Amino acid sequence: MRLIQNGRLVPDLLALCRKYGINAPDDITADELNSRLQETWFKAGYLRYQIKGEPPSSEDRELLRSLGCLNAVPLPVLMFDFTGVLLLGALRSRIVSRLHYLTTVAPRPKFKSVESVLKIYLLGGARPLDPEKESSAVLCTPAELPFIPGWLAPPELPKTEAEMMAFTWKQSQLPLEWRAELGNAPLQPKPEGGTRLPNTADTVRVWLSDHEPQPGTYLAISNQPFVQYQELVLQRLVPSGFTIYACGPAASPTLPLATYLDNLAKQLYEELAASPAA
Repeated sequence: MRLIQNGRLVPDLLALCRKYGINAPDDITADELNSRLQETWFKAGYLRYQIKGEPPSSEDRELLRSLGCLNAVPLPVLMFDFTGVLLLGALRSRIVSRLHYLTTVAPRPKFKSVESVLKIYLLGGARPLDPEKESSAVLCTPAELPFIPGWLAPPELPKTEAEMMAFTWKQSQLPLEWRAELGNAPLQPKPEGGTRLPNTADTVRVWLSDHEPQPGTYLAISNQPFVQYQELVLQRLVPSGFTIYACGPAASPTLPLATYLDNLAKQLYEELAASPAA
């Protein structure tokens, strides 16, 4: 769901802002609110899974639900001929969840393919794996997707997000007609010196530059509450001739409220960046 509709901010976003002490009168402009949210809700320098805190209250959940942050996002009602699929990078648990979700939706739309092969781009990067959430035990234990029969752990396990995505693909039971191409975004230089971890936009740029995808309609797989935000990022970066639709499973009930607020701040920023006046 868009946070700006008919040129105005949606009321439930303003209600959530007021509840948490942000001055958000009915006539506040999107630019003004964006400045306030970037200062208060946006968690600069944090990976999503590093954001801590309590889950949203029942009242918060109703507001978040109305803002399109909680429920699964299905494919569009009108089905399209998809040229390929973009599996967006994340923690191991979310990668498994997203692949599992793809197995539930892929049979429904029609896919443009060569010899009935569905190309799936794994858009990962150089983020080191989290030692707790992506430990060797986690990597080698089946979750939502069963392992292929007889799978055995290799001598060396993955160390980065991109390596983990390729590893997860190889160990999972997936349709034989699916083919994966791995995108691996490197660490990115910072203006002040040093490097930072790649983000969604960086992985998309690597996909466009290194894989030279054909123009067409692509399905992006994320999960809530990030689906709308990541769809906006993709739509902003792809050139003319590319159309992006994002979908994904529902949000985890244990996700901290701060994660939702951070994502709403990012989404509002992206909506403004995509507006004609930006």
